[in-house]
Amino acid sequence: MPPIQPAKDPVQIPIWLQIKLERYAVECLTRSESRHSSLPDDNPDQRTYDDVVDEIREEMGKLLSFGGGRVVCKLPESVGGSTEYIAKIVGARERDKHESVPVSTGFVQNWREILLSRYEQIREYIVPVVSASPTGLWLVMPYAEQEIEWDRDRLNEIAEEVEAVDGVNPVMAGSMGGGLDIYWSENFGAYEGEYRLLDYGGIHLTATVPQSSEEFPFVDPRAIEEADTET
Repeated sequence: MPPIQPAKDPVQIPIWLQIKLERYAVECLTRSESRHSSLPDDNPDQRTYDDVVDEIREEMGKLLSFGGGRVVCKLPESVGGSTEYIAKIVGARERDKHESVPVSTGFVQNWREILLSRYEQIREYIVPVVSASPTGLWLVMPYAEQEIEWDRDRLNEIAEEVEAVDGVNPVMAGSMGGGLDIYWSENFGAYEGEYRLLDYGGIHLTATVPQSSEEFPFVDPRAIEEADTET
């Protein structure tokens, strides 16, 4: 099944790479609990989440980050030509996840970014998703440089503008505390001559964005929580 492309700037990901990314995600999800298993460490059938991350690092090249529910890696140069791309792969399934989260927090973050990339009102503030699995287990977006000097005033200005966009609700706190994560430089990158959010999985899209019948019918856990509160 081909990935569902956003309406703008689609990128064709080779079938072999789609399969590889999907497999990585499934491996991460099914193996993530093995670190907490009662099986002995030398059990030959026990393959840990860290083993899968090591394989991604070896096969894909540069591993940018892992943890927080997702593994982020650069794609091979042969995929994008002169343009560099990254993949965000759903990572470990949390033992204490909320019952409304079907897979992991990384799954929720991926779907938020996929759907936000289709929402025209916020596209000028984000590095867009250019390809994604119908399952939401992986997505691809252009690489955005982060090793740069940051203009804190400009970052705050962009974050404030994002907060003011109709149909979106930033809900995730920064990893170091101290407010919403859209104000933290670690979630920005330089893209097309401007600071853009490259990690915006903490933004709940309250507007309606159509999904294909081939896609996982994603419902944001935040919407479920809000509905429960109202009742």
